[in-house]
Amino acid sequence: DYGNEQLVSRNFPVDIEFIGDSITHMWEVQSYFGHLGHIVNRGVSGDVAEIMVKRLEADVVQLKPRICVILIGINNIHAEGAQFNTVEELIMTSYQQVLERLCQIDIIPVVCSIMPIFGENAAVTQMRNSWILQINQRLSELCHSKASVYVNYHENMVDEDGCTLRREFSWDGVHPHSVGYACMASILEPVIAGLLKSDRKDESHVV
Repeated sequence: DYGNEQLVSRNFPVDIEFIGDSITHMWEVQSYFGHLGHIVNRGVSGDVAEIMVKRLEADVVQLKPRICVILIGINNIHAEGAQFNTVEELIMTSYQQVLERLCQIDIIPVVCSIMPIFGENAAVTQMRNSWILQINQRLSELCHSKASVYVNYHENMVDEDGCTLRREFSWDGVHPHSVGYACMASILEPVIAGLLKSDRKDESHVV
């Protein structure tokens, strides 16, 4: 609230906003995308999809960014006792609400695929990665139906098995380090640059 108040009171023009969980929170986005315009990071460690929806008005809508980059869902998948059908529908419903709200007010949403993971427990990791694949497929379909942008980090960060995060991108199997973020930036940067240049809101994109 303190940060948002300062931006609103000074009529600060936000070009690009990032919203999500700890993966976004820890990303020093200014160092990767600062040349594209004014950037705000509203990643919150531990955040889940349904809470992101609740803070959308305060953290995004009132700041009026031209583009909002969205990446969330991994904490829903990692929640203790999580069941796939419940998690999938919660994530999809949350994204649908966010896309509909942002499109109402001409903020361009950029939906990023949930990234794969690796871990010591092979069975749990395999299960979660299979969930991620299925949810990403639905996110891609949702973006297509809403004429929104979908950025596929996943296919560029998986190992040869097609579902596990490549180990050179992360120390803990979930959060990217500098190599992982550099890979993400190389995928996202041309998308954002193109959107800022054209400011087109009427096409579906898959990257």
